[in-house]
Amino acid sequence: MRSLTHHLAHARRSPVRVERTHLRSSNQTFTQAPQMRSRRFIDAYAEAPPYMRTYVQDWIEKNQQKLDLSSSDVNVPGNSTFALPTGVVSMSANDIESFLVQKSEVHQGVLHGIGKLRLPSDCNPLEVDGFVLEQHTQTTRPGLGRFKEVACGGYDNRPYKYLYVIDADGLHIVREFTECEKSSRGIAVHSLIKSHAIIGGEAFFDANEPSRVYINFGSSRYYPTSVKQMENTAKYWLACGYDEVVAVFSSRDLQNKPYGMKDRYGKNLPNVIYRRAENVMTLNEIQPVDTLSQRTKVTFDGKCYG
Repeated sequence: MRSLTHHLAHARRSPVRVERTHLRSSNQTFTQAPQMRSRRFIDAYAEAPPYMRTYVQDWIEKNQQKLDLSSSDVNVPGNSTFALPTGVVSMSANDIESFLVQKSEVHQGVLHGIGKLRLPSDCNPLEVDGFVLEQHTQTTRPGLGRFKEVACGGYDNRPYKYLYVIDADGLHIVREFTECEKSSRGIAVHSLIKSHAIIGGEAFFDANEPSRVYINFGSSRYYPTSVKQMENTAKYWLACGYDEVVAVFSSRDLQNKPYGMKDRYGKNLPNVIYRRAENVMTLNEIQPVDTLSQRTKVTFDGKCYG
């Protein structure tokens, strides 16, 4: 069988046809992911293709234990690994205090210092609905503290992945494998969490340290347009009560090449750690997640080490 990732990744455009294919390595017959039309025809479908919904529902039933919040299988790592952090950013109490307002401060239309509120890009217009996942959405903002109940697991351990978006009202998360009839994938997507947002991505909550979260910026619907946006998004998570935010991004220019799959999953992923000032570790305490051959400079207060 093809992986769930393959099927979900190819369900975003309307199908032309479905073929029956005999597997060489098995006597079973399965339905291939369909060939896809151009995005000019994305309005050709309104509901998830039946084969996709069945596939997702079958996967969820077989993996119900992993999807249960009480599951003990939380430390299984994904396939991705991290390089040493390219920087460790300390936020002082004054830095965090600037976020602690109930009403968003707006400067030339920019919210939370991140960006402007916008419609989602690159998606079926029928998949834009800020209410369909409302009962599954958790929301917080600076001053309210961390999310109270989340499934915790290793980065790139997909059953524990959450989608997040930030808008004028705060930070919103939904577990990716939340069934959704309106989604062409059969599960949650960013534009069905909020119909307008500033930025979006994915989050994994650490199983051993509840105040640590790993985030990336993998949302084609609410994608980042600059390094500054990603930096301030990580700071916003920190202001929402987390002591440490591991943000998966590099300092490369996003104008020439948008943030993509290789930026968030793979080997030796570049990352920056954001910590509350009182929780900053010394250089010797920072342990590499991957090989020492990938060592990069770590910046503290403008000085470089390593």
